[in-house]
Amino acid sequence: MNQFCPTTPNTCDPSSTSGTGVNAGDSANPVSNFSSEAPDVPIFIGHNYPLDPPPLGSIWYANTCAGRITSTISQQDANDRAAQAAITCLPYVTPQPNPDPNPDPNEPPVIFVPTITYQNTAQTCITTCPDGSTFGYVVAAGTVTAFSLAAANAQAMSLACNRNLLARICIGALAVDRSCLDAAFSQTVTFTFQNPLNVLIINGGLPTGLILTNTTSSFTISGTPTETGTFAFTVQVLGPGGNHAEKSFTLSIATIANTSLAAGTVGAAYSQTLTTTGPILGLAHWTVVSGSLPAGLSLNENTGAITGTPTVAGSSTFTVQMEDGF
Repeated sequence: MNQFCPTTPNTCDPSSTSGTGVNAGDSANPVSNFSSEAPDVPIFIGHNYPLDPPPLGSIWYANTCAGRITSTISQQDANDRAAQAAITCLPYVTPQPNPDPNPDPNEPPVIFVPTITYQNTAQTCITTCPDGSTFGYVVAAGTVTAFSLAAANAQAMSLACNRNLLARICIGALAVDRSCLDAAFSQTVTFTFQNPLNVLIINGGLPTGLILTNTTSSFTISGTPTETGTFAFTVQVLGPGGNHAEKSFTLSIATIANTSLAAGTVGAAYSQTLTTTGPILGLAHWTVVSGSLPAGLSLNENTGAITGTPTVAGSSTFTVQMEDGF
């Protein structure tokens, strides 16, 4: 012990009641010096793609010429390395669904030596988003090599489905899909993919006055529409490698067509009906929100008709609001 504590007696002696060490005399804390190390680097274990593809989400191993595949970069990197090992490390080694964590290095694996190999045809794995839309991931032809075409295709499909879950993009919906002319509008739609390469409208267009902007996980349609009508458009969210999702939307803009009403005569029956320009959902609901109608007249909230017999001469200024969807 003297070589560790050459100048301070009893410093490293947990039973001592004297000394000058940090924990001298403290039998519960006999260590007087501590050191720190960098945190462990995460290890990702690659999903191999053997002759019988493993269930999605499970971990399989194969002793190939490259050894058991691990990566400190990412799960995707480990998966890619495992897939490449299955392609390049022929002859192929039988995979183990439940491998021995401490294999005997002296026990040789069972090796099959094929005379003919096959490459997969293009395989597409399609998954469904919560709203019912679909997302497909394609593994190109020639990506996987195996000892039969069926085995190569099965491996390629397993690879496509594994990557689909990592790359899938699901686009949400517009909570409000209609607005009024010259009224401020803002709606945000989220999508599952983070940090897209691009978010853009690929078909159709927005009403004049509205624009599309995006963040790393959503896009927003905002502005003040200056034209009425029904506007259909398709938004594309583009990820790396050409993976993308597309979703179609419809946005309706309407307004009250009347800007003035015909004059009436005191004591004479009066009738004018308010109308809309642009599409509305269901029936419009009409209300006077400021000012008042001339005495003797009333507004039908369901039809927009202003009727009655004026009883007082003069002009009246009032504001009518139309609500869509009743």
